[in-house]
Amino acid sequence: MMHNPPHELAISDVYFSPLIAVALSALLLTWITTIIFNKTGFSRFISYPSMTFISIFASFVLILDAFVIPI
Repeated sequence: MMHNPPHELAISDVYFSPLIAVALSALLLTWITTIIFNKTGFSRFISYPSMTFISIFASFVLILDAFVIPI
């Protein structure tokens, strides 16, 4: 049996797009990943940090959209 995912997120009678929840979750996960990269020293191998940040963010958005909160 398949259940229907929510189309909107309701917070006190205000409806939000699931994209907001996915984007905020992806941003938080990207910050955590960046902190881990900086602590382990992996960030010294990255030549374009801002482009890498955006790439990791986009990857997390796609993963969260596919498996956690469908947009």
